[in-house]
Amino acid sequence: MGKILPNKTGSLAALLLLALTLPFLCPGFSFAAQALLSDDAYTDSTKATSKFGNSATLSIGGKTTTFIKFDLSTLPAGAVGTDIEKATLILFVTSVKTAGSFDVVRVTSDWNESSITFNTSPTLGSIEVPSVGVGAADVKNFIAIDVTTLVQNWLDGVLANNGIGLVGNGSVNLQLDTKESGLTSHEAKLDITLVAGNGPAGPTGPTGPTGPTGPAGATGATGPTGATGATGPTGATGATGPAGATGASAADHSASAFNDADQTLADSSFTTITFNQERYDTDAMHDTSSNTSRITITAGAGAGKYLIGGCLSFTANAVGIRSAEIILNGGTLIGINRQQNATALFATRVCVNRVYALIVGDFVELRGFQNSGGDLDVFVEPNVSPEFWVQKLTP
Repeated sequence: MGKILPNKTGSLAALLLLALTLPFLCPGFSFAAQALLSDDAYTDSTKATSKFGNSATLSIGGKTTTFIKFDLSTLPAGAVGTDIEKATLILFVTSVKTAGSFDVVRVTSDWNESSITFNTSPTLGSIEVPSVGVGAADVKNFIAIDVTTLVQNWLDGVLANNGIGLVGNGSVNLQLDTKESGLTSHEAKLDITLVAGNGPAGPTGPTGPTGPTGPAGATGATGPTGATGATGPTGATGATGPAGATGASAADHSASAFNDADQTLADSSFTTITFNQERYDTDAMHDTSSNTSRITITAGAGAGKYLIGGCLSFTANAVGIRSAEIILNGGTLIGINRQQNATALFATRVCVNRVYALIVGDFVELRGFQNSGGDLDVFVEPNVSPEFWVQKLTP
């Protein structure tokens, strides 16, 4: 079962330093090592082809499963299961939307964070630790889970090291920190305590003297060089082969997001529009829980020319103008459409689009403006507003 740890990274670092120092000061003590986190991602059954390997959070719930993998190369060379006294999985709880529990499960086939989706999920084996409880009191705290047997099996070759699966029970819904988080950076850790008894390796002994050089063998006679043969005639050129088949079209890299709730825009204020739903997202360019206003060009999508567009429907009002704008990286205006014929009889619909060259890491947002003299809604109009999308046109 999990154990709550206080959110004090400095204390954890001090404990780890002490654990690494003790074997040399007091050879009878156990000492600790920390495995390297190599991969962390989650899958979502409602977005079966979406990739979340670069997400800032890991999700565990009824429709989401988290996968974590560690590199054990930090352990002493030749370490086996009996060298492990204890292995502890440490997780940082970012948020708990619905309290409950999850199981720690063995993963029995290979995967990596850059390509895993729900449709390509690895296979899961037996439950390693059942019903790890998580509630509101665990938010912004660490939880510790004993996974000693699993790590011993990895080292002994009983089970290939394909990592750990975290599978939600019932209606539990929570998020954990990842190594991609730009806020707390409390990624998952695997602390391993090694059995005492083996001290550090002694110094390398001196190099022994070089033995005497053996006698040189007799040199054999050099054979005669043969004559160079005449160059043969050039053969005739063969017939041109048939044209090959046309290659497949370039892969689709695109994302489309919308919001299922009205959003209020203050008078004479440029307001960034948020999007809590997705129509599609081929390369995890949009997140419905973090920075929901942004569509970001990920490594999976790649740099190139993109068609960027969006639409907003403003509540009917005859005063002022309405505007939709595309903003690059939080500050640069790259597209605008401004309507000056607002009316009290009909809603004002404003759409904007732009083709623009983007690189990996760039993000775009849709911004609305109105000056009716008071608050005015951008309202939900199914399949029309508020909508925001990008579509890659060229490599």
